[in-house]
Amino acid sequence: MNKTCKRFPLAMLVMTVGLITFSTTPLKAENETTTETETEKAAETTEKAAETVTEKTAEAAEKTVETAEVYRLYSVYSGEHFYTAKKAEKEALVKAGWVYEGAGWIAPVKSNTPVYRLYNSEAGDHHYTIKAKERAALVEYGWVDEGVAFYSDDEKTMAVYRQFNPYTEAAGAHNYTISEKEKEFLISASWVDEDICWYGISEGWTEEAAVKQIAAIQKQMEAEIAAEQARVAAEKAKGVKGSDIVAAARKWIHKTRYRSGGNNPSSGVDCSGFTQYIFRQFGIKINRTAKSQAANGYKVKNPQPGDLALWTHHAAIYAGNNKIVDSTSSHHGVDERVFATWRGAGTFMGFYHIPGVSNGN
Repeated sequence: MNKTCKRFPLAMLVMTVGLITFSTTPLKAENETTTETETEKAAETTEKAAETVTEKTAEAAEKTVETAEVYRLYSVYSGEHFYTAKKAEKEALVKAGWVYEGAGWIAPVKSNTPVYRLYNSEAGDHHYTIKAKERAALVEYGWVDEGVAFYSDDEKTMAVYRQFNPYTEAAGAHNYTISEKEKEFLISASWVDEDICWYGISEGWTEEAAVKQIAAIQKQMEAEIAAEQARVAAEKAKGVKGSDIVAAARKWIHKTRYRSGGNNPSSGVDCSGFTQYIFRQFGIKINRTAKSQAANGYKVKNPQPGDLALWTHHAAIYAGNNKIVDSTSSHHGVDERVFATWRGAGTFMGFYHIPGVSNGN
């Protein structure tokens, strides 16, 4: 049986194929367009990520701060802590007998907040501050402005605290520390908390040998005092004249240097350390600081040789004829000069007679 096949005209086949071709071509183009768009987006995302990393790297570089150790030193003789970022200054003080305790904290080499150091030549005390008004007030009062000591951290990373000892008029009236433990210990010992004074970048460290070194110096001082007491005991029965006090003081003129916190002319002595030393040679005990020595005697209107001339931050021995013998940094040690008051010595409290000295007062 003959099968009949349907036949389609060639033109229809061509038209049909053409329709298929026409319908599939736009789909391929759309897929290619989508792929290109995704690639562009991925490239754009990668570029933005790279820019972000670059920006963060730049920010980190900008925040990288050059740091410096703030060295902390201690004088066993005066009880003062001294702070400096200068290595040469630290080494000079160590040679002069100060104990290097390590780095008090780490500070920036430079910032927008300088910490200024001021010096009271009569009390032998240093003070540190970032406050312009406080700095100006101390200069007005007679303190010497020693310029920038180091810098505070503008980012305020770690607080540095200041404490005040209300029981001293001499060196060591303030303490500066980044250690909250040290701050709390001093407050428990009746120091006054003066809150945050400036900021450091990080904590420092302590030299372990410092504790032993301080103990050794203290032991040596005790031995020297004991030797002096034994020598004084032999002099006690002789009686003390005002002229004897003056003569003993004059023996040290131009023969010793001024040293803040010094107690013995043989190694350097400050003003009140000198007056205390001279009176101790005759078995008479007086306090260590200028202001507190007033409590050892009584005020007189007509001073006689052997009496004390006292300021809030200075002490001298009255030599007669309107002259005094004292130890000052401006005169580079012990000298005799005409009596006069000056701002750096603080308020003049008057002349005081010390019981045990025979001079008519």
